[in-house]
Amino acid sequence: MATLARLSRKALTSSPLTSHHHHLLRRTLAAEAAAATPKITESPDRVKWDYRGQRKIIPLGQWLPKIAVDAYVAPNVVLAGQVTVYDGASVWNGSVLRGDLNKITVGFCSNVQERCVVHAAWSSPTGFRRPLTLCFKLRTSRTLKSMCTFCKFNGVTRVLLDTVVISLFCSQILALGVVTFSNPGRVKGPSHKVARFRKSVKVVMVKGLPAETSIERFVSIGASSLLRSCTIEPECIIGQHSILMEGSLVETHSILEAGTVVPPGRRIPTGELWAGNPARFVRTLTHEETLEIPKLAVAINDLSKSYFMEFLPYSTVYLEVEKLKKKLGISI
Repeated sequence: MATLARLSRKALTSSPLTSHHHHLLRRTLAAEAAAATPKITESPDRVKWDYRGQRKIIPLGQWLPKIAVDAYVAPNVVLAGQVTVYDGASVWNGSVLRGDLNKITVGFCSNVQERCVVHAAWSSPTGFRRPLTLCFKLRTSRTLKSMCTFCKFNGVTRVLLDTVVISLFCSQILALGVVTFSNPGRVKGPSHKVARFRKSVKVVMVKGLPAETSIERFVSIGASSLLRSCTIEPECIIGQHSILMEGSLVETHSILEAGTVVPPGRRIPTGELWAGNPARFVRTLTHEETLEIPKLAVAINDLSKSYFMEFLPYSTVYLEVEKLKKKLGISI
């Protein structure tokens, strides 16, 4: 082959050939060289896998994402770490829920629509929690009702500063959620549980909001939204392309318009419509609008059931295994 190349170069330099003849000679020599090159054949055990390198469920250490039986999670969604998707919830195509630093929960009949990113910080960006146990013999003068009704407690002899969470050392709950002490004898808190007995209470001093991302029931998260260490209470709508920063709180029956940016630590009061960057109050929602919020979540849940039926509850890796066995001549 080397001798042929040297002779061809010598012939090209010595013979008075035209450019056309030079071109034909080069093509002939290239064809001969290609024919002389041995062909590389692939091994029979080599399979052309259709592998995209993406996994729906990614366990991180001891944390494994939990998905309810009737929850719909699209095939190209990524759930990593401490992620919990409850009954009737749906996570749509292209969304990423990263629970690598803290917990992420998607509540009952809630939906995270296309291309959303949900993350959680390692610690609370607006403060920290410090547990403190106080043993009081408390007696209520009346039942603590919902809608932040005041309730007097006998036996409290000092003012408790900051926000506190109270729970009884028994099967029944006195106050579940955030309650505020205004003075030693009056308590304000959103509870609808029974509160007529003498028990010791555990007080947890809360300096700031929790770091986990909590999406409660009947919440609709618009497409391409970004949520990080925020709390969304039941029956809310988050418009598409919205951004909720660390420590933000969206209370019940609230709506954020598309493109809303909620700064860190901002609270969206209940029953209000907010919009803009940064988020600003627009108006109060009507009663009819608040009734439509859960209806939207239920409609998306019904739509997700039709998608859910089109996918197998297990992967399709067995198809690739069957193709490999057939190519290798192994009986299936």
